[in-house]
Amino acid sequence: MAYQLVMKTGPAPGKVYTLDKSVISIGREAGSDVFINDVEVSRKHARLTSQFGDYLLEDLGSTNGTFVNSQHLTGQRILKPGDSILLGENIALAFEEVRFDPNAVQVGVSSESASPEPLEFETSAPQEAQYPSSPPPTYAGKYPESPVEPLVPEESSPRRTWLWVSCGCGLVLVCVFLGLAFVFDNLNLYCTPPFRQVMVLIGAVCP
Repeated sequence: MAYQLVMKTGPAPGKVYTLDKSVISIGREAGSDVFINDVEVSRKHARLTSQFGDYLLEDLGSTNGTFVNSQHLTGQRILKPGDSILLGENIALAFEEVRFDPNAVQVGVSSESASPEPLEFETSAPQEAQYPSSPPPTYAGKYPESPVEPLVPEESSPRRTWLWVSCGCGLVLVCVFLGLAFVFDNLNLYCTPPFRQVMVLIGAVCP
């Protein structure tokens, strides 16, 4: 069973103080559970103590006193729902029981227990996952080699290479021979020793 204090007259009329602790302090001191900033309220005015589901109210030697239903409080008193607590002459609090609306609870329960709407699913059959026929082989400490072979440039044929070399050498020899013949002809070197004797033997005429 839960209780609360509701301020009827004072600095904040209508303010609600929920009683949710076993010991509740009432006063003008900062940090009080029921803090009331009014000159008629002492710093430590009164105290509520929970006992067997009820609350006992006692005055803590306040200056202006504590009253329950217009009776001056001199000791502890068990509060009942509807009691009026007066602090000093102008601060009035009502001790009330916190009641819950059963209809509101029922609505909450029915909303929670309502069956959820059925989920809509696609009618098309799900596609089957495709898996390889056999798992790839594993290698201890190595990665599997790539199945794609690297491209290797084609090597030229040895015969084709030798053919090009032979043609080049032959062309160079022909050029050298023609150059020597041109020099021999312009300088008449074929009529000088030792080429003169060779030229005479083949029938050449030297001057």
